[in-house]
Amino acid sequence: MQDQVDQEHALAEWLREVADADVTSGASPAVRQRLLEEVRARRRSRRSAAIKMYALAAGLVIATALPVWQLTTRPSLERSTRVVTICFFDGFASSAPKIAQLSLSVPQDVKIIS
Repeated sequence: MQDQVDQEHALAEWLREVADADVTSGASPAVRQRLLEEVRARRRSRRSAAIKMYALAAGLVIATALPVWQLTTRPSLERSTRVVTICFFDGFASSAPKIAQLSLSVPQDVKIIS
């Protein structure tokens, strides 16, 4: 039992010596380079994720604002003076087609031409 305790103390002392040596010497250049590359890769990943998020937000703003802007700049039907001409068959009077004009500004105004 005493032999195991002595081995544990020796191991603990050896680990302390290794830790003290690591503090004074630092990481090897290869390890330092790998760690720096990993940190830079993570930074690039976060930056690109933020750019993607802002691009998506800008796309949603444009996709919402464009139809709203088109609806607000469209002329209303009350101010329109367009006339629609249609042709239809009146089954009661004759088999000849009738032509009518509908005014969009005044929906009740229907003129039968022939």
